[in-house]
Amino acid sequence: MQRIIIANQHVVPVFVDVINAFAKGADEYHISLVAGSIEIGGSEVSDRVKIVNSVRYNRKSTASRLISWFGFTIHFGLYLLTAKKVNHVLTVTNPPFVPIVTNWLLRLKRQSHHHIVLYDLYPEAAV
Repeated sequence: MQRIIIANQHVVPVFVDVINAFAKGADEYHISLVAGSIEIGGSEVSDRVKIVNSVRYNRKSTASRLISWFGFTIHFGLYLLTAKKVNHVLTVTNPPFVPIVTNWLLRLKRQSHHHIVLYDLYPEAAV
């Protein structure tokens, strides 16, 4: 069974649909979603997805954004380090540090494939 970990600090309804599409193949996959908050639109996250609660995104000020971003990144990094064999990790550029830390940790562990979803206005800045 393939293990997939998905990291997104603020899950919006369209991303819930993406997660549920993975869950349809749940016989082949064990899926974990690390999220600070999940906005429910048309559908809820499938029962086949294990939800790991993390630090919520706080957009009140620049300082609170940075604190919530770093908190989520640290929590996800520790979760990834302690996770059993992972085949795929899907990260979103919110918070922006998660893809960088994930890539570094996966190189240390010498395992899994890393996939990034770019939500940025100027995605070439991330490359």
